[in-house]
Amino acid sequence: MGDNAAVLKKTKKIICIYTLVLMAATLLTFGAWKVAVNDTSFALTRALSVLLVACPIAFALSAPIAIRFGKKAALKNGLEFDCVENMIDVGKTQIVAMNKIGTITKGKYVTTDVFSADHITKSGYNAGVFAGDDELLETAQILAVNIDHPMAKAIYKHTSELYVEAEEQLDDCEVHAGGGLEGTIGGTTVRGGSLRFIEENAIVPPEIRERALVFSGQGKTPIYFSKGKRLLGIIAVADSLIDNTARYIADLKSMGIKVIMLTGDNEYTGKAIAEKIGIEDVIAEVLPEDRDEILRKLSGRGKVTLIGEKCGCKEVLVMKKSLQDVEASIRLSRSINSIIKWNLIISLIYAVSGAIIALGALFKAAGLLVDPVAGLLTSLIVGGLVILNSMRLQFMELKDSNQ
Repeated sequence: MGDNAAVLKKTKKIICIYTLVLMAATLLTFGAWKVAVNDTSFALTRALSVLLVACPIAFALSAPIAIRFGKKAALKNGLEFDCVENMIDVGKTQIVAMNKIGTITKGKYVTTDVFSADHITKSGYNAGVFAGDDELLETAQILAVNIDHPMAKAIYKHTSELYVEAEEQLDDCEVHAGGGLEGTIGGTTVRGGSLRFIEENAIVPPEIRERALVFSGQGKTPIYFSKGKRLLGIIAVADSLIDNTARYIADLKSMGIKVIMLTGDNEYTGKAIAEKIGIEDVIAEVLPEDRDEILRKLSGRGKVTLIGEKCGCKEVLVMKKSLQDVEASIRLSRSINSIIKWNLIISLIYAVSGAIIALGALFKAAGLLVDPVAGLLTSLIVGGLVILNSMRLQFMELKDSNQ
C-alpha cells in the first residue's frame, strides 16, 4: 500500500501551516519579551521554550503512526487493501451495495422444480422425481450446455441425471446480457431466460406466471424456455446462502450503514432471499448496462462501497472481498480515523496550552514558566502518548476466530 492517502496530504499541509505559525509565534515571543524586560537572554529562553514546547512532533506522528499500526492490524486479521486511500475511505461508507451471487449466495445452484406448459395440470413436479416433459428438458439441456453460467450448469446437471440425451445441436447461439440465451434447433428459434426475454417471442399462460411467483416467493429463480412462439415451461433453480451472511448484514446495519442487494433476479425472488438475511432494500432485474447508472444514483445518497467486480462509477469504492472482510475493513477504517482524530486533538490541546505557558502569559498571574529542556521533554512525552494511542489498533480482533 502506498502512503499517498488524502489524510496524509492534509496532515502535511496542516503541519506546514502550523510550523509557519509556530515560527511566527517564536519570533513574536522573543520580540515582546525583549521589549518588555530588555533582557536578551530571558527573551531568547522564552522564545526557545515556545518553539520546543509546541514542536510539531505529535502533529507529525498523528496520522502516519495510526496508519502504520492500522496496516499491522489489517495484516493480522487477513485484510488486504489496494492502497492506504482505500483503507481510510472505506470507513466513511454510508451505503454498502452488493451483488447477490458470490457475496450473499455461493453461486452453486441446484435445480429444484420443473413445470411444463403443455400439460399444466399434470407436469408440475419436484426435481427429485422424474415426471417431466422430454421436450422441455431436452431444449433446456441443449441451451444450458452452450453457456458458462452457474444456473445453466445446474440445469445441465439435472437433465443429465435424468438420462435426457439431446441429440440435436444448438446453432446461431447468442447470449443476451441480463436476458438469456437464444439459438436455433433444426431451424426453429429456442430461448431460455427471464420472463421479459421470453415474452418477446412467446405467450406465457397465467398458470405458468402463478407457478413462477410461487417459486420466486420461495427464493428460487424461475427460468423460462420457449420454442418458436410456444412456451415450453419453466425450470426453477436455487442457490444456497453463504454461512453467517445474516450476521454480517446485521453488523453493518448496527454501524448505521444501509445495505442494498443488487440482483438480476426478478423482484419476488430478490425480496424472498433478502428477507432471509435481513436486507430491506433490493434492486432487482439489474442489467449489466444499467448497473453503473444505478450505482451513480446511489452515490448521490451517500458514500457507496460496492462488494463485487469493478464498475465505471468513479464515486463508488469497489472491494473484491467477502462480506465478512468488508464488515471488518469498515470497522478497522473507522477505528483508524477515530484514532487519527484523537491524536490531532491531543496534539492541539497540548500545543496551545503548552505554548501559552511557555511564552510567559501566566508568569505575572501565577509565576508559571517553562524551561526549554522541560518543554522538549513534554513534547516527546505527548508524542509517546500519540504512539501509545495508535498502538491500540494492532490488538484489534476483527474476525471471529471460529469462522
